[in-house]
Amino acid sequence: MEPAAAPLPSPCFQLFRSTYYTIGLCLQGHAELQVNLDTYQVQAGSLLVLPAHCLKQWRTRSADFVSRDVLFTANFMAPAPGGHLGQFAYFESAAAPVLPLPPALFGRLQVSLEQLHQSYHESHLYRTELLQSRLRVLLYETAAAYAALVGRADPGQSRAQLLTRQFKHLLCAHCTTERHLAFYASHLYITPKHLTETIRAVTGRGAASLIAEAVTLEARLLLQNPALTVAQIADQLHFADQSAFARYFRHTVGRTPTTYRQQLTIGSKPFSDFLPTIADNRS
Repeated sequence: MEPAAAPLPSPCFQLFRSTYYTIGLCLQGHAELQVNLDTYQVQAGSLLVLPAHCLKQWRTRSADFVSRDVLFTANFMAPAPGGHLGQFAYFESAAAPVLPLPPALFGRLQVSLEQLHQSYHESHLYRTELLQSRLRVLLYETAAAYAALVGRADPGQSRAQLLTRQFKHLLCAHCTTERHLAFYASHLYITPKHLTETIRAVTGRGAASLIAEAVTLEARLLLQNPALTVAQIADQLHFADQSAFARYFRHTVGRTPTTYRQQLTIGSKPFSDFLPTIADNRS
């Protein structure tokens, strides 16, 4: 487990996927955070819960942004009683990763986080066990906050909203190998036309557009790794060849993979300069 008491350097625009989970509180400032295909506004008083393995990117963060976070792996909690993270539904990819808290709940979670950070920096004969115990308290306090706020604010979802969440979940799991609308429609037991109409009604975008964005996000993440050639990235994303990948990437992002990679090394530019322009294909 590695708590992060200090904020990350600002601006921090790089796309990343981690092997650790994060629970944190925004103490001051504001930020815009993308998690997979959705973007969230982070304000002072917000709870952040970020599962492992999802794609994350800080789009913008104010100069005064400060958060108090704890980062931990599933392996750290596995040996502890009640440490199985699968029991906490808020770590599911469909759960809201940013949750504004009322002052009383925010203060309660802040106390748990501070106790955890204090134990992390102290010497103790049973330091690991103590950290696991304090982290387990934080996990249950977070579960109580979600139960009180998410359940009350959203007692039920429309069929269209549920279908959209299921589609995004499938997309995050399969976008590196499947780019065809028919694949996702078949897994949701509906027609491609119904899927497109439903997604557009909920998000304002076509399903094909979201598929393109998901593939592009994976491509952008891989392009950040200088050890991978464009040909290797094309292979990992199951394109027929490098040329097919380059055409797809240029169509969705507006530049070639090579040009995009070169621009990643140019200073500290606003993230908006690198936002992909996704073609909203209605097919």
